[in-house]
Amino acid sequence: MPYEKVKISPKVRHENIPCTADHFEKYLRDQALPIVHQGKDYVRVRDAAGEEWGFFSNQFDPCG
Repeated sequence: MPYEKVKISPKVRHENIPCTADHFEKYLRDQALPIVHQGKDYVRVRDAAGEEWGFFSNQFDPCG
């Protein structure tokens, strides 16, 4: 089932992506991120700063 938004799993840290700790805390952690592209085990999301990020299924949780 396709999702509209996802949240990054709590086990993912900024070093895993990679990005700066500041960007991670401000734009990615605990944010409902809109999906730009969704595959079987992968999503591409866009944060509020306009940056796109890719996550595998074990790195995110659906949120609506």
